[in-house]
Amino acid sequence: MSEATVEESLKESVQAGENPLNPSPIPIQPTSLKTPVPIGVFVYNPPPPAPQEDEKKSKRPSDFQLYSIFIACATVTTVAVVSFLLHLISGDTAVEIAGAFGDLVDPVVTKTEEPASPPEVTSPQAQPNEDQALRGRLAAEEQVAVVEQSVSLNDAEKNISAAIERSGILKTSPKFDGALLTKQILEVSNKYSVDPLLIAAIVQTESSFNTNAKAGEKVGLLQIRYSLALEIAAKKGLGLKSPDDLMDPMLNLDLGVSYLRDLLTRFKENERQMLLAYHWDPVKLEQAIEKKSFSPDQSRKYASKIQKRHQALKQENSHPSQAPDIVE
Repeated sequence: MSEATVEESLKESVQAGENPLNPSPIPIQPTSLKTPVPIGVFVYNPPPPAPQEDEKKSKRPSDFQLYSIFIACATVTTVAVVSFLLHLISGDTAVEIAGAFGDLVDPVVTKTEEPASPPEVTSPQAQPNEDQALRGRLAAEEQVAVVEQSVSLNDAEKNISAAIERSGILKTSPKFDGALLTKQILEVSNKYSVDPLLIAAIVQTESSFNTNAKAGEKVGLLQIRYSLALEIAAKKGLGLKSPDDLMDPMLNLDLGVSYLRDLLTRFKENERQMLLAYHWDPVKLEQAIEKKSFSPDQSRKYASKIQKRHQALKQENSHPSQAPDIVE
């Protein structure tokens, strides 16, 4: 028997669990052989022990461990991204974003911002809302405007009452109610946004505050032409039966001041051009302006007279001793 045959036979015996040096079979566990075993003149190197199934399972991470690792990675990534974003912004915006993310981001905000001193107001309830502050300022300004307008209206009421008294209408018409007329002038002034003192100056020039004044087709306080009054009343849905209807002071003021407002809008709030158009004709005045020609002397004198009276009424409070009347 050759040496190769003997060596192969020995290996088969060992793999079969038999001891070739001992006739009685002794079971040899291959997994327990950790060192080479001398067999005669040969040395047998056992194969590495196969890993047990339990050891394989023990080395494999559990599902909970994998989930924990995933959560940790996601947390670190989130903190890194938020930290980068907070570096790009500053001030109140960073604080608001940090507050939205909660305790996880708060340390990042503290580290990146490092304010020299904590803000005086950090609570949303303590910090005033910008919209509320703006509304408060607007309300305060509106109240101031109301007070100023109230003072202005009081002054206008006094000036109009004084102009009515100086006109002599109270002597010639004892039943004339100057206080009521003053109130009506202020009412239409507020309705159509026309200066009440300007209205008073026009009424004083046109009719001297006489509600029954009549000159040809012109009737009432503002001496409105009946044909013009019909056009204005039709636009307002009102019906006039006769020129005598214009002797009603409130109706006359409402129609006349409405027309004055239309003229002011038409001539871009130019008071003198409005007066020229009221006395002359708005279409003719526009043509004269376009041609750069002059309006009639009578219309220019009319406009100048009313403007002087208007200015005198406005200055009456500062110089009460000066009579605002203008000699005709």
